[in-house]
Amino acid sequence: MAPHGVLLVTSDHLAWPGLEALLRRERDLRVLDSVRAADAAVRAANLHRPTSILVAADLEHTPLVVLVEALRARSPRSKVIVIGPALEHAEQARLLALRSVYHVRWEEMISERMGHILALVRDADVRVVSGVVAERLAPPDRRQRSREPGIALSERERA
Repeated sequence: MAPHGVLLVTSDHLAWPGLEALLRRERDLRVLDSVRAADAAVRAANLHRPTSILVAADLEHTPLVVLVEALRARSPRSKVIVIGPALEHAEQARLLALRSVYHVRWEEMISERMGHILALVRDADVRVVSGVVAERLAPPDRRQRSREPGIALSERERA
C-alpha cells in the first residue's frame, strides 16, 4: 500500500518541528512538503494532492478560512486538519461546514491522543473535534465522555 501523503503548512509555533519529525518516522506516512506561506501551500496542494494537509491556525498574513477554502478548491479530496489554539465559534463552524476539515488544538496533542490524531492523518474513520463540538454531536449516552477535549467520534456516531 502506498504511503499517505501529508502536506504541512507550518507557523512559528515551537511544536511544529516535533510534529514533523513524528510524522516522518511513521512508515505509512510521507511528508510531501513543508511550507510556511499560504501561496506556497496552495501550489503544493495542487501539485501533490496529499491525503492530508496539516495547517497552522496561526499562519500570518492570511485568514484561516480563506486559506482552507483555497486548499479545498485545489485539492478537493484532501483532508484538511487545522492545528492551533481554540478558534472562535463562528470560525470553527465555517471550517466544519467545508467538509473534510478538522480542528485539533495543540493541548489535545498529548501522547494519549496521538493515536487518534495519526489515524485522522491516515484517513481512518475517526474525527477529532473540540470538546464543544463533540458535546453537540455526541449521542446522549456519550455526552458525559464528550466533555473531554478532543474526543474521537466515528463517522457513524456523528450521523
